[in-house]
Amino acid sequence: IIGGDLLNRLSAGVVTRGPIESIDLKTGQIRVLGQAYQGQAGAPALDALAGQLVTGSTVLVTISGNVNRTGGSPRVTSMSLSHEQYVAGATVVQVVGKVGKVSPELGSFKIGNLNVDYSSLLAQGELTIRQGQVIAVAGIQAAQEQPLQALAVVAL
Repeated sequence: IIGGDLLNRLSAGVVTRGPIESIDLKTGQIRVLGQAYQGQAGAPALDALAGQLVTGSTVLVTISGNVNRTGGSPRVTSMSLSHEQYVAGATVVQVVGKVGKVSPELGSFKIGNLNVDYSSLLAQGELTIRQGQVIAVAGIQAAQEQPLQALAVVAL
């Protein structure tokens, strides 16, 4: 499929890289690019991150782990904060997950709660995305809740 720098990050174990959308302090759940990841409930670090989000700060995070190629969610092994400033619509983000609903006529699919628009990649050649496939996508997102505009796609 269409890869580029995405392959290098995948080989380094990066499963998600993007802005933290929300943190549930009671459960320890962190949401990044429409995906839920489990953190440690009650951890002081989560409290500090939640405080940053409340003030309107955008926190860019890299989540590493092992990809389950049989269709399950990636198993997270670590999370690190980036000192790079996140700029909506400009900073390249990445997500790995199982493809949900696919709309080939629109050039879009879902990974968890994230809508991905891959229509711009169709000009580069044939690209077949199937429901249930585990896939990695790198792209840009204009704003939270907006579709991720795919720049690279790799089937795993």
